[in-house]
Amino acid sequence: MSIFDQEKQLFENWSANRVEFVKDGAVDESSYLNSPIFLCFVMKEINGKKDESWDLRDFLRKGGRAQTWDNISRWTHGIHKLPLEDKWSQYSSISNEFRIKQLRKIVAFNLKKSSGSHTTKINELNNASSDDREWIKRQFQIYNADITICCGTGSQLKMALGLDQIDWEVTSRGVNYLEYAPRKYIIDFSHPAARTKCSFLHYSLLDAVREIYL
Repeated sequence: MSIFDQEKQLFENWSANRVEFVKDGAVDESSYLNSPIFLCFVMKEINGKKDESWDLRDFLRKGGRAQTWDNISRWTHGIHKLPLEDKWSQYSSISNEFRIKQLRKIVAFNLKKSSGSHTTKINELNNASSDDREWIKRQFQIYNADITICCGTGSQLKMALGLDQIDWEVTSRGVNYLEYAPRKYIIDFSHPAARTKCSFLHYSLLDAVREIYL
């Protein structure tokens, strides 16, 4: 069964009796499966979308928006080029075309399937991650990602996957990660819109991936 068919079946069951349910997952199945490293980005929630038919995958196929998805596209391009590494000047200005090309290669899903505000209410995120943990685990397993990057969601994903009793390991530069299966990694990282220089985030993540995966 294709990734899309598995997502469709999962979402039909998961969304039953819910007023709002935002779909997400593999942006483009073929591009994802043909990428050199399967990358999954785990986000918190959609900001401000109340349309029950809204689908994150459709949004990202059009390039998303710069505030969040510029950095995700940078990270994707940089990880896929490792062990080679581009200078920051190659990433300082990101076009919509660049985002479209890079985002088609990833999985991106939210732990909380209903929309929220600009600032996530941590209690709501924790409750959604706990209440929906079996559904989250099923979605996570669909993608068989090599590297899952938690964008401010590390503790919640660990709990949902039943890994909360396992301590994080730490890279030499202080990034938390764990190897939950042979050659399958979860990295606990910052949200792409964190108030930190984009270049610092970019090379910190690349350093972590280089250390734990290559």
